[in-house]
Amino acid sequence: MSETINLTVSLDKKDYQSFSFHANGQLRSFGCIIIQALVGVSLAILTFKGTLTIFEAFKCDIDGFTVVYTTALIAVLVAYQFFYRWLNKPCRIYFSEQLIKEYTYQINANSIIASTNNSECKYNWNAIYKITQSKNAIYLKPNELSGYIIPKRQIENPEALYTQLQTWFDASRPFSSD
Repeated sequence: MSETINLTVSLDKKDYQSFSFHANGQLRSFGCIIIQALVGVSLAILTFKGTLTIFEAFKCDIDGFTVVYTTALIAVLVAYQFFYRWLNKPCRIYFSEQLIKEYTYQINANSIIASTNNSECKYNWNAIYKITQSKNAIYLKPNELSGYIIPKRQIENPEALYTQLQTWFDASRPFSSD
C-alpha cells in the first residue's frame, strides 16, 4: 500500500443500518446476559411470592394449580415487559437526506482525515478506539458508539486495506510495561 491512502466512499441507508447493528451488537456482553438471567429468575421468584401473598390477603380458597397458573401468567407479562420492551429495544435508524452520503478519507501512518463537502475531521491514530470489520464494511471507531464507515464493496482489496489500517493502529498503541 502507498504512503497515503485516498478513498472516496458513498454511503446509503444499508451502510448506516449495518454500522448501527454492528456497534450495538458489540455492547451485549456475556456479563449483560448473566445479569438479565439473574433479574429474570428474581422476577419469577418475586412474582410467585407476590401471587401467594395476594391470594392469602384475600383469603382465597386456592389450590396449587391456580397459584402456578396465575404466577406463570404474571411472570410472562413481566418478562415480556422487562426483557423485550425495555432491554431489547430494536435499534432504530432514522435516515434522512441530511445524513452524510459521501466521505473522502485520507489515511496515512500518522492520521485519518475524513471530509465531506462541508466539514473535515482529523484523528491521530492514538485517538482511534478500535478498528473492526463486518462482512460488508470496515469501521474506524473513535469511540464505542460512533465511527467512520468504509463499505467493502467500494474498495478494490478490502482485506489488504484492513491489514494496513490495523498495522497503523497497532503501531500507535503504547507499549505495555509489565
